[in-house]
Amino acid sequence: MTNSFEQQPIPEEAMENNAEKQEKALMEMMKKTHYEALRDLQPLNEYLEKKFGPVEYTEDDIIRYKEMARLLEKAGLNNTAIFFLQGAMEIAQECGDNEWAEDLKLNLAKLGK
Repeated sequence: MTNSFEQQPIPEEAMENNAEKQEKALMEMMKKTHYEALRDLQPLNEYLEKKFGPVEYTEDDIIRYKEMARLLEKAGLNNTAIFFLQGAMEIAQECGDNEWAEDLKLNLAKLGK
């Protein structure tokens, strides 16, 4: 007689599928949260821009985004890493830094985008 509460081993294929589903769900949640946050912050951003001028990104911002993408890739969250690399590339383009933009474009290609 087996105890119905004993934990049965989970097949490896099921764990991989679950991890992929979790990563996709996390990515969708992050996108939704990101866009909702942008929408909700738009009036504040407009006010701050009028009062203090436009936001100016720096190379440090690009480096932070790229480092976050590297850590996410290392953790196996490639889709989320792509999200951060795209953000870094947008900042580089906004700053007019073509060297950074090209480097980030290569990193995106390596991740399969």
